[in-house]
Amino acid sequence: MRYKRRIMDRNGDLEELYLLEKRREKLARISKLVSFLIILLLLGLYVFLNTRAEPVSFDTNWLIIALFIIFPVLNGLLYRLFCSLNFGKNGGTQRANFDKFSGSDTAQDTDALGQGTAQTGQILSTDTNEGQVLKAEAGEGSGSKDSDSRMSATYGRFEPKAAEGEGGSEKGGAGRSKFNFLADLQSLEDERAALQKAVKKAGLIAAVVGTGVGALVARFWDEVAAGVFFGVAVYGVVSALLTASKRRNFRSNFKNRVVASIAKSFGLSYDESGGLGTDEFFEIYDCYINEQSSEDMMSGEVQGVRVRFSDFYAAEKVRTKNGTRTDVKFQGVLFVADFHKRLNCEVRVCHKNSRNLRKYGQRANMDDVKFEEFFDVYTTDQVGARYALTPLLMQRLTEVYLRLGSQINAVLREDKIYVAIETWRDNFEPRIDCSLKQDATMALYVDEIGALVGIVSELNLNRKIWSE
Repeated sequence: MRYKRRIMDRNGDLEELYLLEKRREKLARISKLVSFLIILLLLGLYVFLNTRAEPVSFDTNWLIIALFIIFPVLNGLLYRLFCSLNFGKNGGTQRANFDKFSGSDTAQDTDALGQGTAQTGQILSTDTNEGQVLKAEAGEGSGSKDSDSRMSATYGRFEPKAAEGEGGSEKGGAGRSKFNFLADLQSLEDERAALQKAVKKAGLIAAVVGTGVGALVARFWDEVAAGVFFGVAVYGVVSALLTASKRRNFRSNFKNRVVASIAKSFGLSYDESGGLGTDEFFEIYDCYINEQSSEDMMSGEVQGVRVRFSDFYAAEKVRTKNGTRTDVKFQGVLFVADFHKRLNCEVRVCHKNSRNLRKYGQRANMDDVKFEEFFDVYTTDQVGARYALTPLLMQRLTEVYLRLGSQINAVLREDKIYVAIETWRDNFEPRIDCSLKQDATMALYVDEIGALVGIVSELNLNRKIWSE
């Protein structure tokens, strides 16, 4: 999940994020429109060339396939260009907004969210100018005293807990924990750099092999298009096979060292191969699936509330006369939290653009205008819906949606809340093109988990409603 901002002022900065989201949606619509017009222009040019005395000889089927490939690529490039022109060189990414919303208030908010961490921790950050890892002591609320609160806000809670019960004092355990983490980080950075070089080398080898195969196919079949198709296919297969083992090892090492340490800093346990199941998925969605997988399970207690969340993938494979087609129903994060009292009603918060949702009860109109702009609420009890969906909870759900830029859906039923975040990609994954020793890179992984923990933090502030 790529977060725009996890920690911010609850009023002013949320309004700015709201406006940024509306601008982003507008730019997305403009890029699609411009891409569509360019495709129409290309089609018009093709028709014009074929109306001349000497028409251009080109297979129409290949033209259609080419245009289908060009449209999404062109749309993505135009969107990035428009974002760069509007938001600066970072293109309106989470890094640009991370800097934009940094301030002295962030450390205080970090303390409020991070009660699952050690009371006296260390701030782990990276000096991007010198390339050295800095270590600074941070007491409670110390970030507000530091003029450079961006590092404090990012890493104030990122102190892997000392392994209690493993012998030695807590202080000694914390020191060893930090030392081990820094050593692991350096080891992973070396592994990432080696993998990056291997990928480039594999790409060069695959390009040579793919070009050779494509040339042979084109010569044998006397068809250039077929040669290009087979050449590209061989390039992809060869490059993937040459680096598959190294990618798999780096991915596993990264998750078991970095992701596990970040999860532990929030008081959560981590299981790379574990995950939530279809029971939790069908609490929110109503669709047929015959393929599903889950991984990156994190579980534990946050401020007295038990939580579980993991990456989840669900799809339907359909057989057609041309082969098998995969219809992805959901890809993202499933989140479940337990509460201390049971609800007597069922409340469903549905994003307006989501599909395949399970909708029970009647539509409920809520008082939050921004919340209503993005979500529809269905419930079996109108009064109970307003009792459960407090103004703070609606604001929190809106914040999470705006930060993630991903559609979210939630269900409150009995003594649980189920949340589905539709990221449409594999989450908690390492990127080989970004150095692990840059604070911006590590901040993304911290925020990825921290925003999910933050949902519980807001719910815990309203915990009294569950016990009345």
